[in-house]
Amino acid sequence: MKTTRQRLTSILVMAFLIDVSLTAVAMAEVIGKITAFQGNVDILRRGQERAAPVARLEEPVSEGGILRTKSNAKAEITFIDESIIRLAPGSRLQITEYLMDGGKRKSGVMNLFRGKIRAVVSKSRGFFAAAFGETEKFEVRTPTAVAGIKGTDFFVSYSMGVTSIVVKDGIVDVFNPAIPGR
Repeated sequence: MKTTRQRLTSILVMAFLIDVSLTAVAMAEVIGKITAFQGNVDILRRGQERAAPVARLEEPVSEGGILRTKSNAKAEITFIDESIIRLAPGSRLQITEYLMDGGKRKSGVMNLFRGKIRAVVSKSRGFFAAAFGETEKFEVRTPTAVAGIKGTDFFVSYSMGVTSIVVKDGIVDVFNPAIPGR
C-alpha cells in the first residue's frame, strides 16, 4: 500500500509530465504573438469553449485562434514570418491556416467575421517566388469576398454584408466566393 507521501509524489510527477507535454504541443503550434494591444481584447483558442482576455504582450497565437477587439480596443499580431495583422476596434478575426516550411510561409488564411484589419504581409518570397514557380498563399476571407495577396500592405473591412478593400502597396486579387468565376 502506498503512503500518502508516495501518492502525493506520484500526483506531482504526473501533473509535471502533463504540463510539459501540453506546453510542448502548444509551442509547436505557435505561429505568432500579440505584439501590441489596447483596451479589451480576447482570444478564443482552438479547443477551448471560452475566450480569455489578452493580458500581456508576447501572448502566443496559434492556428484556429479567434481574436476579438471590443469597442475602443486594438490589437496587433506579428507572425513568425514577420507578417503583421492589425485589428481595429470591433473586429473579429480567425487565423484559419498558417503553414510554414522552415522560415518561409506556405499558406496564410484569415477569416474576418466583422470589423477592419490591416495586413502587412512580408515580402520575403513575394514576386520573386512566383517568377521561379513557387507558390505561396495569403488570403483574407469575409462572407462576401476573398482577397488573395502577393507581398503587400492592404486594409480589409467587413460590415453589414459589404466588404471593402484598400491596397496601399502591392497586388491583391479579389473575388466573391458565391460567384468565383468573375
